[in-house]
Amino acid sequence: MSTWPPWTWALGPATDDIAISGDGLSTVVFLIMDRVMPGHFWDGILGAAFGQPLTVATYVGGPEIDLTRPTIDIAAWGTGCGTSGTFTVEAIEWLPDRRLRTFVAGFEQRCVGALGALRGRLEYHVG
Repeated sequence: MSTWPPWTWALGPATDDIAISGDGLSTVVFLIMDRVMPGHFWDGILGAAFGQPLTVATYVGGPEIDLTRPTIDIAAWGTGCGTSGTFTVEAIEWLPDRRLRTFVAGFEQRCVGALGALRGRLEYHVG
């Protein structure tokens, strides 16, 4: 069984602009803009249930954003697809002013009705 499309992206500072932020407790939001192909971007949200801290752990997100459970929602070029999936936070550290210092997570997201899955890893370090 093959998957379509069999794309692999390596995104990073050499070819992309990356913005990442969080609320200092439960949610990390990111945006990756491709400088080689202007207009192409990835964005996403990885978060614990509302009010719960995002810590080193594995989270299971539901098919839609629901504040009572973890959230995984990753999209390319502004498309969305009613998702479910898992993500594992391997490292997370907030600065005293609640900005993100370190975030490392792997994820797998499935879109409703799709045969394959989006798998990836996000690593962010400051200093």
